[in-house]
Amino acid sequence: MSNPTTSDQFWSQAYDKGRDYMLITPQVLSKLLSFTDDTAPKTCLDIGCGTSQLTRELYHRGYTCVGVDGSSSAIKSAQSLTTVSPERLQYLHFDIEHDDIETLPLQPYGLITCKLVYAFINDKPAFLERVKQLLVPNGIFVVITPHVD
Repeated sequence: MSNPTTSDQFWSQAYDKGRDYMLITPQVLSKLLSFTDDTAPKTCLDIGCGTSQLTRELYHRGYTCVGVDGSSSAIKSAQSLTTVSPERLQYLHFDIEHDDIETLPLQPYGLITCKLVYAFINDKPAFLERVKQLLVPNGIFVVITPHVD
C-alpha cells in the first residue's frame, strides 16, 4: 500500500466499521517503560496510534504525546475519545513514510512506539532512519508486532 490516499481509505474503512486493534495491558506497558532512561525527555511519538489507547496510557503516565496515524478516521476517533489539553496530547493525520517529519511537534522524542505498524511499512530502512532522526540519543524505540503461532 504505497499510495497514501489508498492507505488512508483502506484503514479508514476498517475504523469506520468499528474495528480496533490489540490493546496494551498496564502490566505490559509498565514492563516496556522499565527500559526507558530517566534522563530522556518524557515526550512520545506513537506511530500508528489508531484510536489512541496506547497514546492515552502514556499521557496518563506523565508523557507529552503525539499520536500519528495514516487513517483520518482513526484520528477522528482518537480525538473524540480524548478530553485533555492538546498541549500534552495531540493527534495528527500523518503518513510516517511520506509526510515531512520536520512538521512533527515536540521533537526530539524520548520514546517512540510503533504498535502493529511495522509489518505494513514498505521501505523499512528509510522508516528506521526517520525514527533515528526523531529519537534522542538515549531514547527508546518500541516495536510491538503480533506473534504468529
